[in-house]
Amino acid sequence: MWRIIDISGDNYRFVFSQNNFVAVKDGEERLRAHLSDINCIIVHSYSVSYSGVLLQKLLEYNVPLVLCDRFHNPCGILLANFLHSEYGNRINAQINASLPLRKKAWKNIVAAKILNQAGVLSLMGRKDACSQLQEYADDVKSGDATNREGAAARIYFPSLFDNFKRDKNSEDIINSSLNYAYAILRSNTARAIVGSGLNPALGIFHSHKQNPLCLVDDLMEPLRPFADLYVKNNVSELRDKKFLDSETKNLLSGIIKKSFKIGKEKYSVLAGTQKYVQSYISFLMRNSSKIEIPRV
Repeated sequence: MWRIIDISGDNYRFVFSQNNFVAVKDGEERLRAHLSDINCIIVHSYSVSYSGVLLQKLLEYNVPLVLCDRFHNPCGILLANFLHSEYGNRINAQINASLPLRKKAWKNIVAAKILNQAGVLSLMGRKDACSQLQEYADDVKSGDATNREGAAARIYFPSLFDNFKRDKNSEDIINSSLNYAYAILRSNTARAIVGSGLNPALGIFHSHKQNPLCLVDDLMEPLRPFADLYVKNNVSELRDKKFLDSETKNLLSGIIKKSFKIGKEKYSVLAGTQKYVQSYISFLMRNSSKIEIPRV
């Protein structure tokens, strides 16, 4: 099982040694992991240093380096580009994708996200809210012109946790845990996108000149309910925490061991994300009329 390396604290130096990522602090080696065993590296610190060789090797092994802010939101990801032989053809397909095609893709993605949210609520026994979300999913228009995504969120999150308001900048333990679980799935999605020869800056719906990961944020949307469900299933162990300590992060990292269902088949999070991205490529290249998206 691929490891998620999480580093918190100051005065670390990260170096490369014999195909290993090595974390050094106060002159002592604190952590060592072979690059081929690492899913991603998540850093929550403003005072660390990196060797140039390590950064080059992370790109070579396609290991995302995720930098987080104090709310545990990813504020930057180091990713490799130009590794795929089809990079030129696929970036041209992204650039030339018509507005109707992108609107159709976004409709597919939003409907799948809402259905996944409904699936989470169904597992929780929230039948009324689940039925409402299923109706919203059926009512998604091209490009989500009526904003069914926003309407669903207003029902979904209050039904998910008691007395809860979703705020990505809040430091309460539930919001922080969701941010952390999302960061793991986001880095996994970014890895699959770059490894498949797509440009992560060329999004479907998200568009911002300061966001180089618009496509990652687009394709991430239907995967968020998996993180929500994982946090919900572990909420009893999180409620007494005042912040994300190493034990809590280790617990949340377990999401990478879960599985996605696509059609009738189950896939690991890694394989399921890759299959999802490949399906988007088939849709983008007009080889398929729909995108196969993981479902709860």
